Amino acid sequence: MAMLTMSSRSGTHKKSQPCKTFSTTGSCHKGPSCRYQHDPTKVAICRDFLKDSKCPSGESCDLSHETTPERMPDCLHYARGHCANPNCPYTHSKAAPCALVCEAFGFYGFCDQGAHCAKRHVFECPDFSNTGSCKTKGCKLLHRERASLLRSQAAKADSAMDEDVSSDEEPIDSDDVDSDDLAEYIEAESDDSDFENAKDFIPL
Repeated sequence: MAMLTMSSRSGTHKKSQPCKTFSTTGSCHKGPSCRYQHDPTKVAICRDFLKDSKCPSGESCDLSHETTPERMPDCLHYARGHCANPNCPYTHSKAAPCALVCEAFGFYGFCDQGAHCAKRHVFECPDFSNTGSCKTKGCKLLHRERASLLRSQAAKADSAMDEDVSSDEEPIDSDDVDSDDLAEYIEAESDDSDFENAKDFIPL
């Protein structure tokens, strides 16, 4: 309700998508004039708090200090099959280790599906991790290369190349006759000597 009131006061038509800047940093220099949503309950986890369980900004920190599954990255040990920490703050997600990177978590640091999300919650660029390329100019997210993705891309490239080569090859028609063979065939047909020497040949 507060966001709707703020939107009407600013005269800006708000889009349904969250603001990337506000979600990942806790603030936005555009203020009420920003076209995207500013939801203080859906900001990313504070990296200082995540690392040391404390933050120099304390209560005045614009980011979240709540280690909820919606904003916490996946536990790598759990993803590999076992986590020995009974108080592990990281998300014990059901996402497969080979699953795609979650766009919501990657771009905004927050995913409403939390531990139930079928995609991985990691601090990586979803575009680069999922496709091997990123078209965002000046992207500051981690661009991690994985051998499995590189192998997959190489296999696709080889397959595409094989298809191009096969399409260039002309199909062989059984009715096609080589020019040399055709000449011999015509010459044989025009030679009547064998026919004249046949016993059944009756000269006129």
